Amino acid sequence: MICIFIALFAMVISVNMFYVSYQLCGINRIFINPPIALIESSVNMISNGDQPNLYFNKEDLIEKLTSYYDEKIEKLHVEDYTLTFTFVNPSNESYCTTSQCQGFKMKLKSELTFNLKYEREVYYKIQKN
Repeated sequence: MICIFIALFAMVISVNMFYVSYQLCGINRIFINPPIALIESSVNMISNGDQPNLYFNKEDLIEKLTSYYDEKIEKLHVEDYTLTFTFVNPSNESYCTTSQCQGFKMKLKSELTFNLKYEREVYYKIQKN
């Protein structure tokens, strides 16, 4: 009889750990690798002579990435998450207060099952190849 309880306990623990790893790996994969076209489509190109002035359209970028993450993270059964954007100047890593920012940091905080917390930050900037 005790062997049945031990086997049942082991099965419940393994199913719970599978669900946690499914959430953790899924949210990590979705957050780190968004489609690059979402980010590239939010880049405005203004030409001032020979060199174009490239910068992110803040409102467009936030709207596109937020709707993408809402759709994808919902499929992982993660109810509560926070997505924050910080726009920066890539040359000196200071906060960008103008409307023409060439870099941004995106941070995701979430609570997974069993009160596990997920927090990660990624950084994107416009640079020449």
